[in-house]
Amino acid sequence: MKLMIIEVIRGLGLGGAETLLYNRLRHATETNPAGFENTLVVNTLAEASFYSEKLRALGIPVIEIRPRDPLRGMIHLNRVLEALGRGCTTIYHSPVTTYLEKARRSMSRNHNGPLIEVVHSTRYRKIYLQMGRWLDRNADLAIAVSNDVAMAPTVSHFSHVRTLLAGADVGRMRAWVQQNPNAPQEFRLSKDIPAGHKLIVTVGSLIPLKGQKYAIQALLDPRLYDVTLALIGEGPEAGELMRLVERLGLSERVRFVGRVVDAWRWTAVADALVHPSYFEGLPVTLMEAAALGTPIVATNVGGVQEVFDKGARGKLITIPETALVADGLVDVLDSIPPICHAFSSRAEGESFWSLQRYTNEFYAMIGVKNGG
Repeated sequence: MKLMIIEVIRGLGLGGAETLLYNRLRHATETNPAGFENTLVVNTLAEASFYSEKLRALGIPVIEIRPRDPLRGMIHLNRVLEALGRGCTTIYHSPVTTYLEKARRSMSRNHNGPLIEVVHSTRYRKIYLQMGRWLDRNADLAIAVSNDVAMAPTVSHFSHVRTLLAGADVGRMRAWVQQNPNAPQEFRLSKDIPAGHKLIVTVGSLIPLKGQKYAIQALLDPRLYDVTLALIGEGPEAGELMRLVERLGLSERVRFVGRVVDAWRWTAVADALVHPSYFEGLPVTLMEAAALGTPIVATNVGGVQEVFDKGARGKLITIPETALVADGLVDVLDSIPPICHAFSSRAEGESFWSLQRYTNEFYAMIGVKNGG
């Protein structure tokens, strides 16, 4: 059967873009299996491959590319795409994977098929922005994950740009909430969180731009004496954050959970989620919190405002700053009932962030009916 869609992504770990790709393809194959027999995924960073076997279990082939060096990886990717044949719709989820094909298109009218790039961020490295200035016009379409991204320098040189707000697995998450009414107590016991403490969580890679240090420092505010923070995720900033916790004497009130599958479960059982990031596209973590009814304290960057516009509860802050995070948490935590009373009821009602809506709009936008 002729291949119709190739999805190219740099890594299939537990990041936001990878999770979105997997959730969309899982939902698509469950609702219309025959329509997605013509889809293939190429992972250009084989070392990050959490979702690879999960995709194969859905019946979607995955090709893994080994070279970590971007240039060698692009050359290998180009050879793979050539071998798959012409006429395919190729969807790229990382800018670094696109440049060789865009350069080839600038020198030849003999194209492989539509080239679509999903842009997840308002900021790229300077070299990527420079390459985009010369090459992005050779793409057929850029899909921006939020209106803020659509107006950012990362998108400014594409000829055609459309915005599409993604979705979360609302049905699955809410079903878990209803089936596990004691989860808030069980999760707290699993990490020895003091009885009577409120639990706030951050979910995301432990890297400076996510601003987890401000959430940690906010715990020094005397108004938050009965709050414990759980950091869900891994990353190069972990050691520095652990040392910060020790210096501030907060070891009894901060938990480093690490990277976990279905991290949204921690969001579900938390009293609030805090996300003091420096910049964003449209964070999956916040979409999940909105769908679960978990209050949010977040920096107003990227598509975060759009999450609030679509029904999220909580507090927006202007910049990542300890005092602002503390004030936001106090406002939110003082205005909500204890999680043991609210857990099963707050994840109710209609949610904009459904996978059905997102999947339908995605395939309509790229002009591929029913995925193939």
